[in-house]
Amino acid sequence: MPERKILDKTGKRLEKWIKETEPPEMFPSLAVVLWGGIGDAILFSPVLRGLRKKGEKIFLFTHHPIIHKLFITTHERHFIFSTPYTLLRLLRILKPQGAVTNVASPSFKTSAVFFLSRIPYRAGFPEGGRGFLYNIRIHGNNGHEVERNMRILEKFGLSPGGFYPDIPFKRKPEKILVIHPGSGPRQLFKRWDPEKFGKAGREMEKRGWKVLIAGWGDEINILWKVGKYIDNPVYLKSPSLSLLVSVFEKTSFILANDTSFVHLGALFRVPSVVIFGPTDERRYHPWGVPYRIVKKDLPCRPCFNYKRIRCDVRCIKEIEVEDVMEKIDELLEEI
Repeated sequence: MPERKILDKTGKRLEKWIKETEPPEMFPSLAVVLWGGIGDAILFSPVLRGLRKKGEKIFLFTHHPIIHKLFITTHERHFIFSTPYTLLRLLRILKPQGAVTNVASPSFKTSAVFFLSRIPYRAGFPEGGRGFLYNIRIHGNNGHEVERNMRILEKFGLSPGGFYPDIPFKRKPEKILVIHPGSGPRQLFKRWDPEKFGKAGREMEKRGWKVLIAGWGDEINILWKVGKYIDNPVYLKSPSLSLLVSVFEKTSFILANDTSFVHLGALFRVPSVVIFGPTDERRYHPWGVPYRIVKKDLPCRPCFNYKRIRCDVRCIKEIEVEDVMEKIDELLEEI
């Protein structure tokens, strides 16, 4: 993108005027700003728990109320923001001494909001020159999303906290499979064919497995397309977190596209078989649980061109039911 290159060049020139500094021993108050979806917030959780050692008060900003139930303790106050302007307004009211953001954040917007909020310590990933207004710069843009986020803790001289949430939970897996055939409404290119999901579910049902199909919002329309191939499907339409926790206790594994549902399952130690199209399995595979990846090794993937995909997404359309069943068998042998 030409505008990105221009911003990178300009940022590189201006970066030298923003003096880099070291974080203090302790922040009286620290803002933690998480961009992206629920999955991005989940993959930040070890860092959030580590940052509790650095801030007397932590203000956590996300797009999703569910994060409150997963991670918030008496140590944090949780705020929902929808736009950079909302974030700026809240930060100017709260006046934290420091602010840090995750690797999924838009570097220029976030660093500008931190700068305009007059926050003395501004930590983030510069991404070329676009985050030139950060004065604590986190470098290193390779590896899994969790590993990339953990570089924040290295910069702050901290060790990571645990990945799993402090929610009462006891795994007693049965022959139960949960299928999540959807994805975010802006990421339809991640969705494998519902008919193929249904045929994979039917094959598992023949083997004596109970098949549950989960979805929220517009995904609910897909549930029926999957379920018509299965004799006795159980539909989870917009399930609450408490219902999901009780389901995950008995679920042996998840079959899904590359979505936050997989990461939510991983939080509760549920293995998964994940279907990847144009996104990068090295960066977004499930963390902390057994898993298998189904993908097509095409020269164009992973393409990262999520917002401008103009191809026919062969990388996901060419994945067949047999490919998925092979990975399911591999996973079941391991678990």
